[in-house]
Amino acid sequence: YTGLAILRAFQKQNLDVVILEIGLGGRLDAMNTIDSQAAIVTTVHMDHRAFLGNDRAKIGWEKAHVYRTGCRAVCSDPTVPASVPRYAARIGAQYRQSQKDFFFRVHDDGTWSWRSDRHRWTLPKPGLEGSNQYQNAAGVLSIVEGLRDRLPVSEKAIVRGLQSAKITARFELMQRGRVRVVFDVGHNPEAAQVLAKNIASTKRRGERTLAVFGMLADKDMQGVVSALRDSFDTWFIASLTGPRAATAQALRRAMLDAGVRREAIEMFPRISEALAQARFVAKNYAEHGDRPVRIIVFGSFVTVTAALHAWHAHPQDVA
Repeated sequence: YTGLAILRAFQKQNLDVVILEIGLGGRLDAMNTIDSQAAIVTTVHMDHRAFLGNDRAKIGWEKAHVYRTGCRAVCSDPTVPASVPRYAARIGAQYRQSQKDFFFRVHDDGTWSWRSDRHRWTLPKPGLEGSNQYQNAAGVLSIVEGLRDRLPVSEKAIVRGLQSAKITARFELMQRGRVRVVFDVGHNPEAAQVLAKNIASTKRRGERTLAVFGMLADKDMQGVVSALRDSFDTWFIASLTGPRAATAQALRRAMLDAGVRREAIEMFPRISEALAQARFVAKNYAEHGDRPVRIIVFGSFVTVTAALHAWHAHPQDVA
């Protein structure tokens, strides 16, 4: 019913373009009932395994079902399993793959270049933070190129879109200054690897990094922690709410198994309390130390949602 309501709302607005997210992965998602003129698979990660399968080939095959016969079908993942292009070929989609049919290169100053056999663009750093955003944007540009005859987009508009794009809690910096606070909804090992790279690439000299962390029990807790084990000085972890929630105790066990130091973990019953303590500690570091501090809130959409509610409810706690 939610999907139908969303589609009806779009229909009533008489829009030029509608962009739909196929959240579950492809074939089984309700939004995949729509015949689109173009589709993109951003990455093929080991997620939603209970529905999509236990290896990348099966998951890729499921995701590739967003493609349509005769339409532009893009994959931003340069290491995509063969099941994706194979399915695209079987249905006769116009398949384009990153670093094979279109190419991008990031320059030292953050600008980047994109090219295909039809276009070449030199572009500014994306407004969205994180090295993975170049890969994501490169796939989007292939979609833009494929639709230009029907939906002309100027290079000026592309630049403006790249610089102004913003998505809540995708390595989103919410506070600047001596204490920086970043929200990220990454919740699987692949997203955790990207998060670890983003933390490392944006770290200030001598900066302390604190984690506010909670996960769902059906996710790969140990895999996520293993990817981020060396990224944090202290972890403030908490139980989540809901039937799929992991308790702080279960999360702590997974963290210890992944090699996190016992003394680096502090447990709390709720994310709001974990965030409050992290902000208190960060504020003390900032006021009495000589090193900058950063808090990274991550692990689940549930974690980030709870943290954002607490953040906006207690703005006076901002360091």
